[in-house]
Amino acid sequence: GEPAVEEMGNKKEAGMFQVSKTIYKSGPYTVNLKNEFSTNKENISFYIDVVQDQYPKILLEQQTDSSLNKYIILAGSISDDYGFSKLALSYDVVNKKTKKTRKNSIKLPFRIQQPAQNFFFDWNIDTLSLEADDELSYKVEVWDNDGVNGPKKSQSAIQILKIASVEEMKKELESASKKAESGLQENMQKADELTKEVKSLKDKLKGKKQLNWQEKKQLEDILKKEEELQKNLQELQKKMEENNQKEDKYVPQNEETKQKMEALQKLMEEMLDPETKKLMEELQKLLQEKSNPEQIQKALEKLEKKQDNLNQELDRALELFKQLKFEQKLNEAIEKLDLLTEKQEKIAKETEDNKDKKDSPEQKAEQKDKQDQLNKMFEEVKDDLNRLEELNKSMDNPNELDDTKEDQQEIDKDQEKASEELNKGDKKQAGKAQKSSASKMKKLGKKMKDNKMAMDSEQEEENIKDLRNILENLLFLSFDQEDVMQELKRVNQLDPRYIALGQQQLKLKDDAVIIKDSLKALAKRVFQIQSFVTKELSLMDQYMEESVDAIKQRRPDLASGKGQMAMTSMNNLALLLNDALKQMQEQMKEGMGNPSQSCKKPKPGKSGKSKPQGLSQMQSELNKKIDALKKSGKGGKELSEELAKLAQEQEAIRKALKEMEKSMEKGEKGSGGMDDLKNQMEKTEKDLVNKRLNPETLMRNQQILTRLLESEKAMRERETDEQRKAETAKTNERTIPPSLEKYLKLKEKQTELLRTVSPSFTLFYKQEATKYFQNIQQ
Repeated sequence: GEPAVEEMGNKKEAGMFQVSKTIYKSGPYTVNLKNEFSTNKENISFYIDVVQDQYPKILLEQQTDSSLNKYIILAGSISDDYGFSKLALSYDVVNKKTKKTRKNSIKLPFRIQQPAQNFFFDWNIDTLSLEADDELSYKVEVWDNDGVNGPKKSQSAIQILKIASVEEMKKELESASKKAESGLQENMQKADELTKEVKSLKDKLKGKKQLNWQEKKQLEDILKKEEELQKNLQELQKKMEENNQKEDKYVPQNEETKQKMEALQKLMEEMLDPETKKLMEELQKLLQEKSNPEQIQKALEKLEKKQDNLNQELDRALELFKQLKFEQKLNEAIEKLDLLTEKQEKIAKETEDNKDKKDSPEQKAEQKDKQDQLNKMFEEVKDDLNRLEELNKSMDNPNELDDTKEDQQEIDKDQEKASEELNKGDKKQAGKAQKSSASKMKKLGKKMKDNKMAMDSEQEEENIKDLRNILENLLFLSFDQEDVMQELKRVNQLDPRYIALGQQQLKLKDDAVIIKDSLKALAKRVFQIQSFVTKELSLMDQYMEESVDAIKQRRPDLASGKGQMAMTSMNNLALLLNDALKQMQEQMKEGMGNPSQSCKKPKPGKSGKSKPQGLSQMQSELNKKIDALKKSGKGGKELSEELAKLAQEQEAIRKALKEMEKSMEKGEKGSGGMDDLKNQMEKTEKDLVNKRLNPETLMRNQQILTRLLESEKAMRERETDEQRKAETAKTNERTIPPSLEKYLKLKEKQTELLRTVSPSFTLFYKQEATKYFQNIQQ
């Protein structure tokens, strides 16, 4: 229906022909022309092939981030007989519940004159702020460059991305939670079996001069299983992180639960110890080089200790995961019961208001159906409470849950009676039963809330009490270890006191075991205790055992040195536990101020972040305190307590410096800058913990203060410099699916095609060149 070509008539003047007729259909035509000015009066025939302008073509492929709905990768190809004028992505967002609709379009890049080309677009849909029950529909549209009749449009098939409802999301997260728990249990079992295999091989290699074939094979199997275990832990950690992000996005939790989720995630990340990987590489190298079995045995001893730590961390992670899951389920059950109470009260009021009104059979059926739905909802609440009870029993330290079976039975009776009376048509009795049911639901909800608050409060008090006792025992153990260490430096091997010191060291080792077991049990209940505890406990136990062995070998110098290292681990633990104790006390204090939320997010002013100019002042005050303490002449327990406090202050300055470093520009960091300054602070902390107040420590602290003052000056100059260099925004790398990677390669070929085909070619030759390259690609 469009004009394709105009038929030419008689020649009007030289080189021109008059238009006499318009052709509307495509196809071959013969045009006869009569030239009146020529001596040859015969007609001249021209053959014209008319080709109708075609619609553009489009092919679309897409890949969606199905887990978090953060991005969609779009790729495809477009083609036309002449070229394009526009390429765009159009989308609609509709919420199923509110029916609200958002529409928009995004222009996509393309080449105007290239008749066949590919496109690739990484669409960040996270900016759309999709919520539960949202539905995203999108399509890619392309227009040709028909300037006579207007551009013609083609579009891809409409793609739809549905965001699950909150209820569906909860079920999905519940399934993911079960898989995560199962994954933790499986990996813990594998880690335990691997530890036994490492110990078995280590014992076999004792006294051997050469490995036989079976031992080599066993070592290869151990390395293979260890690599597989690390890979499984990495995958599990990623899955748990995705679940946490999805839960935070679609099913938001309170601040306390979010902090516990973050602490558990951090614990999972720290399980992937890079030292274990280095140890595996070392064992692989020793195996290939056919090294001495004694060297392999030493490496296996290190691996055994690493595996033992991993077992403890997995056990702790599983217990904390169950505790977190328990708290989430209890909160969900209380929320469901509150919602159900509200609905039951509403229906009871409707029944009461219409008790004298005669209803049709359809209205009676509708009222009974509403009550039956509430009965079904309460059955779901009962199932949740039963699962909660089962989960509680599976924990090492079960919570003290009140028995609610009797309350549930009474609510069941009232709801059943309400349904029966509605079926009979007695709305008066049905309303009474509904009202009674709602009242009992409200009481049950209050009972569960009170029980939860009591549990939280009692657990917090018990945890604080246990942690304080462990901390005190650890300090006493450190003092006793220091006394034994000092005596070993002065005693002679033949002195009868030497045997007594050996017995005392054995007793300290037994006392350490009690502290170790108590702390492990507490770490399964307290999220604030970091994974650093497990490593320090292992080191403390190792050094004390080595100190006992050195005493047996009549090596008091070595025994004293190992005792010193054991004391360092004790002091490190004491500092860490003291920080955890302060956090727990602060959270408990905040929880008392707001009973509905036992843990709040720290306020900006209390976050621990210090401004650069405050660090130098803090360090200056600390230096004065250290200098005053050295001149005070204090000793014994009083000196140890003062030094521990000063070590904490130095650690706080170092952490504040680390936070400040994160906000600084990349160009200001370096091996000779902040990293060196933090290392100097760590040395001061160790000196304070180990009671070394020598001139070197004081000189180092003065250098730290000087460096902080210089950093403060540089920061001020940087803030006032108008020519300050901006830092380029960083983008997260995203893996392109292999199925869509081909489009990127084709785009590169098309770029090369543009360089190959000269712009001076006519349209016909450009199209022929394009067809040629397309055939090569196929």
